[in-house]
Amino acid sequence: MDYKQKLGYMVLGAAMTLVGVAVSVFSPPSNAHDSEYIVCKGLTVVDNKGNDAIRLIVGERRNFIVIYDKTGKKAVGLHTDGTGNGVVVFDKMGDIKWENP
Repeated sequence: MDYKQKLGYMVLGAAMTLVGVAVSVFSPPSNAHDSEYIVCKGLTVVDNKGNDAIRLIVGERRNFIVIYDKTGKKAVGLHTDGTGNGVVVFDKMGDIKWENP
């Protein structure tokens, strides 16, 4: 490849780069989503090991938020239903230790 061919390819590459920059500057941004919210019926957040860390659950009778300890066992829960709201505290085994109401 001689000097003129190399120069030609460099000019072609520079022109293509300029076209790409111009298109990105002058075109409006595309919004892949129309909402700022996540809409779902349940959500689970896991830690680096894949254990549940936080779980949000929408149920037929109750809605829950459960927070898990480092071993993946339930630690604290919040819930709401038709009669009111409640808090649940679990022991180290994941069994209910205290609940109100």
